[in-house]
Amino acid sequence: LVSARDVTDFHRTEGMLAEHRRLLAERLAELDLLYQSAPVGLALIDCDLRYVRVNDTMAAINGCAPAAHVGRRVRDVLPQIADFLEPLLREVIETGRPVADRELRGGPPSQPDGVKDWLVSYHRLTDASGRALGVNAVVLDITARKQVERERERARRELEERVRERTLELENANAALRAEIAERQRIEESLRRSEARYRYLIENVSEVIFALDRAGRVTYVSPAVTGLIGYLPVEIVGQPCLDLVEREDRATVLASFRLALGGVSSPIEYRIRGKDGQVRWLRSHGMRLIEDGRTVGLQGVAIDI
Repeated sequence: LVSARDVTDFHRTEGMLAEHRRLLAERLAELDLLYQSAPVGLALIDCDLRYVRVNDTMAAINGCAPAAHVGRRVRDVLPQIADFLEPLLREVIETGRPVADRELRGGPPSQPDGVKDWLVSYHRLTDASGRALGVNAVVLDITARKQVERERERARRELEERVRERTLELENANAALRAEIAERQRIEESLRRSEARYRYLIENVSEVIFALDRAGRVTYVSPAVTGLIGYLPVEIVGQPCLDLVEREDRATVLASFRLALGGVSSPIEYRIRGKDGQVRWLRSHGMRLIEDGRTVGLQGVAIDI
């Protein structure tokens, strides 16, 4: 007696299971590689707010080895910020609403006395049925970027204040000149010409804001330059600033530029030739521009003297 059974489906199922295991192994390997190589802090936290997994970067931020995180509650690892962090994580788990790219400022647990800037994101992790499994945490150190932003903002405010003060001085000086002319010139025609001339000055006198790179090329110039030397900003940006300076004054300007790049800044007067061929005397004061701890160029203000 002989019996036979079709096992095609059995072997097909076994093949599918083997392929599923292979894909799962590949994805786990990819996840391991991501955790090992990611330049940001990564962590998986379960619904009981216990660490399931962290990468080396997150461990360094928290000041605790990766293995020492596993199974421990967030409060045990980060007692300094647990009162803030735990309600946030529970809200993400309960509502499913992620916390994305939130900026925080404070000392890291590993260096509580050192203030740093962080960019944090928390997303709920669910299974195929939608049941919450925990939270994925991502933490990025953005201290350097925020420092540059604050430096730029401080430099902008200082520059605006200097421009405001200088503008006020010019307005006061022009007002005094206009009053003196009105006092001395009693003839109607002469007074009208004086008033027109000084009104023109008041309406058009404006400082030129400029920026140069380390090679002395113009990277920015304000629209006021057109009224000063006739060139549109687009005609000047990208050009060496010395091309506009009279040949006899170039050595002086170049020396002042190099000193300013080194941190030694003082006002300088020089001649510049406008688009119409006329030569004008300018007084400018530049200060070095620092980004990421290095000098990248010069920024300053120029006025027609």
